[in-house]
Amino acid sequence: MHGTRLCNTVSEAVLATAVAARKESLLEQLADSCARHAAAGDGQATARLADRFEAVIDHFLPRYVQVDLSARHYQIRYRRASVAVFSLAALAVIVASAQYIFGLPHAFVAAEVAAIASILLIFHLGNRFGWHRNWVDCRFLAERMRCGIFVAFLSGKSDAHEELHWSDRLVEESWCLEEFGRRWLQRPRLESAPPAALPILRDFMRRSWLNGQRDFHMRKQARGMCAHLSVSAASETLFWLTFVTAILHLLPHGWLRAVHVDGALSREVLTFLVIALPALGTAFAGVRGHFEFKKQATRSAVMVRHLRHLERRLRAVDDLEGLYHMVWETEQLMLQENAGWHLNTGFNEIVVEA
Repeated sequence: MHGTRLCNTVSEAVLATAVAARKESLLEQLADSCARHAAAGDGQATARLADRFEAVIDHFLPRYVQVDLSARHYQIRYRRASVAVFSLAALAVIVASAQYIFGLPHAFVAAEVAAIASILLIFHLGNRFGWHRNWVDCRFLAERMRCGIFVAFLSGKSDAHEELHWSDRLVEESWCLEEFGRRWLQRPRLESAPPAALPILRDFMRRSWLNGQRDFHMRKQARGMCAHLSVSAASETLFWLTFVTAILHLLPHGWLRAVHVDGALSREVLTFLVIALPALGTAFAGVRGHFEFKKQATRSAVMVRHLRHLERRLRAVDDLEGLYHMVWETEQLMLQENAGWHLNTGFNEIVVEA
């Protein structure tokens, strides 16, 4: 009940629309694989694959979509809160220094108080609504269910692959593990697919599961490196500007007057910039370190290599037993990466957990 309440942040109308769209997409992908290999075997047997897959989808997909959308909901709030904390901390320093250096009215300090109060409010709200922990747990459960959909459809008889929960030992006990365990045991009991369906199942696994995850990690790698380079460039630029400002601050006032910048760059302005610029630079560096853009991009790059290797091996599979082994190995890879992400990201909270 606890997990159901946490991962239920979308309306029934939005959920129904999203489930219908994803179900249609998955069935279209299977139909495309069937069409590509229509001459490979028994047409009647392959026609039953859609019914087999639909039974699996109807069992897993509604909850998977609900959890996936909830994970996005919590992720957005966590990321915005994290960026806001670093930004508001820099703002508080800038406001305090501006008020003191330029002799602004004392009431101007209210902006500093508001910035600090906002940080404390973010801590309180993050604690109360559990943005970070709920994001991590909902995302872990969503990826567990994504694997469950493909494993339940592509593996052999249902009772032949009950022990597919090895990765659960890599994360601490939580409601998401218990929920998936219950749903997995309640899944539709399916007979093994006919041997004639091998080309279809192999093509579907490659294009919908392996390639889908490969493309996702390629996009994630590109976004992560772009964010890392952008934030790093901004932080470094601000510190270079601080360095130049500090040199100007060190120069005798007559030198500034000689180059006609003594009006715009008074001693007060230079003092303010020497404080404000590194405060902003530190905020950018804090965001970079907190979100670990480069580390996450590197993890995705490693996953891309592993997935490409699995794809090459999958092309050589020539019987259903070989396919079942590839399904099990793919699930191992996906869930090991997911468990590693869960463990690593689980320590990146911005608030103090109650």
